[in-house]
Amino acid sequence: MGSTLGLKNWRAILIFLFFGIFFLCIIFKMSHLALIQDEYLSNKGKDLSEGLRPIKVLRASIYDRNNVPLATTIKRYDLYGLKGLKEGDVPNFFNNNLSHFKDNILTKKSLIKKDLSLEDLEFVKKLRNNLLEIEEHQTRIYPFAEQFSNIIGFSGKDGKGLEGIELIYDELLSGTDGSKKIFKNRNQQPFKKPLIIQEPKNGLDITLTLDKDYQFIAFKNLIEGAKKFQASGGSVVILDNKLGEVLAAASFPSYNPNNPSRKIQRNRVFLDAYEPGSIMKPFAYALALKNNTLEANAIIDTNPGSLTLNGQKIVDPRNYQEITAREVIAKSSQVGASLISISIPSNEFIEGMKSFGFSKPISIDFPSINFGIINQRENISQHEIASLGFGYGLTASPIQIARAFSIFANDGVLKDFVMIKGDYVYEDKVLDETISNEIIQALELVVQDGTGTLARSDFAKVVGKTGTTHKVSSSGGYDKSSYTASFAGIAEMGDKSLTIFVSMDEPGLNRYSGGTVAAPVFASIIQDLHQLSLQ
Repeated sequence: MGSTLGLKNWRAILIFLFFGIFFLCIIFKMSHLALIQDEYLSNKGKDLSEGLRPIKVLRASIYDRNNVPLATTIKRYDLYGLKGLKEGDVPNFFNNNLSHFKDNILTKKSLIKKDLSLEDLEFVKKLRNNLLEIEEHQTRIYPFAEQFSNIIGFSGKDGKGLEGIELIYDELLSGTDGSKKIFKNRNQQPFKKPLIIQEPKNGLDITLTLDKDYQFIAFKNLIEGAKKFQASGGSVVILDNKLGEVLAAASFPSYNPNNPSRKIQRNRVFLDAYEPGSIMKPFAYALALKNNTLEANAIIDTNPGSLTLNGQKIVDPRNYQEITAREVIAKSSQVGASLISISIPSNEFIEGMKSFGFSKPISIDFPSINFGIINQRENISQHEIASLGFGYGLTASPIQIARAFSIFANDGVLKDFVMIKGDYVYEDKVLDETISNEIIQALELVVQDGTGTLARSDFAKVVGKTGTTHKVSSSGGYDKSSYTASFAGIAEMGDKSLTIFVSMDEPGLNRYSGGTVAAPVFASIIQDLHQLSLQ
């Protein structure tokens, strides 16, 4: 009996010992959680009930001068089903993308429907199904697509500007996203108002000086001209001489910025710089008048129709004999332009060309904008000076050429044209009014009885100058079968004074001169602008 009692005591001791150890383990675990893992568990709890979410700002818009949107951002909403969603929980009118359902249940997060309407959004919210998730995203829209793409550019999926205005003003347009703390219960439903951690900062809208109607007219006629004359590309610039603003800057080929598979095309107005050719002759004449090496409308002896300088021969299409300085411009005489140019001291000639804005930056901000170059080496030869006078030995972009021509429309004032509405327009008096008036008369003769007769218009007073240049060959020298044809004109239409520059790159060999290719496009633009003014 004593042994039985001793066995029962040992059993009792073991049971008490087991419970004692178990109790000590519980005390240890509670102490560990309370003292050591308190911060971890507290944070873990917050992770389940609190979370940070970004407050996305819409990318700001880009407008034309009349507040017509050229680039804008809209919100779009997509519906996703989460893992475990039953096929029967998807409304019938959303069941157009149910390929991910296996045995009537989603095995992974899947897109149910893109671009929900406002009615769709409200319907989904009323379902209160935690396995249906709405994702918001932003889409950049370019309403005028190809017409403005070479200027506006586009932004990527992340909302960052990648080309054109979108790129150069990316920081201004983007703004800054904010952040907020959200609070959810154990069912992952919000139970109180979010706490704003950082206020969002909206981007700033940009208003351009461009006019959508002028841009359309420029772009339309550029495309039609390129097709008609079999040109590989081209550009059109329209400037408001009085305001110092760019109204249109069309470039071809173009691309659709709304298409994810777009093939980017450069903006030829700002990025292409080439030798302008005979378009430079009026500037040589203006510098001769400015430096008093020539009198207005002086007689120039071009006999015998050729001129040899530094062992190199300069030839006219025929012997114009003795002609006035205005006729040198009108007939586009290489010999006459050479004689005018070499009458000016070389340093004065080069500095004078710079004063017209050639080889100098312009105020327009645009990625990789081209400022052109000018031959200004020491001991420059007479032949090289003569070449500058008829447009070889220097390069310029279409915007630079158009800006320089506006000097004659603005009584000798060079304006640094702007493309952002409200920007300051810098002005510099570079010619006397009497000189600019003399050049206008020479340019008038070009259209009346010279190389630019196809630029005539019944709807505006038009003056201008043609240009035809051989393109530089990739193997060196000039390609005798590849040309750039251009026309720079000034048009007075009612109370408007416009400078319009047209350039056609590599037109077909049947018609390739500035007078036969670019001048008719200029005339068509004037006609369309007249029709626009009647609306």
